[in-house]
Amino acid sequence: MKICPYCGKEHPDEASTCDLDGFALQPVESIPQEPGKSHTRWRELIHIAPLRLGLIVGLTHAFLSLMIFVPMVLIALLIGGGAGVPGLLGSGAILVAFAVIYGLLGFIMGLIAAAVYNFAARFIGGIQVEVRDLSPVA
Repeated sequence: MKICPYCGKEHPDEASTCDLDGFALQPVESIPQEPGKSHTRWRELIHIAPLRLGLIVGLTHAFLSLMIFVPMVLIALLIGGGAGVPGLLGSGAILVAFAVIYGLLGFIMGLIAAAVYNFAARFIGGIQVEVRDLSPVA
């Protein structure tokens, strides 16, 4: 097994250069690593689970909508002369409706974004991120 010293991608023994970045491959055991130091590696995000991303984006949008609309409703109630309990209940219903609507729209957009990313990553490759191994070195 060989590894690219730049991106960390593993290759079979017969390979000589990394197919991602062209660096010369080295045997896994020959990669120097100082004791106590972590090794950085490049990783490629090749697939996003659409349902998971949809849930994360949907919940984020619902939470953010509450952060935006709660102060707006409170200010409107204070400026509007205080509509009393009926105004407060109506405002609460509007807040819940906005959170649900924004959450559903975020969920749908998350599904679409993941599907587009997964489709594009098949042809042009995924997003490359540099990660660091935090496990203790033996």
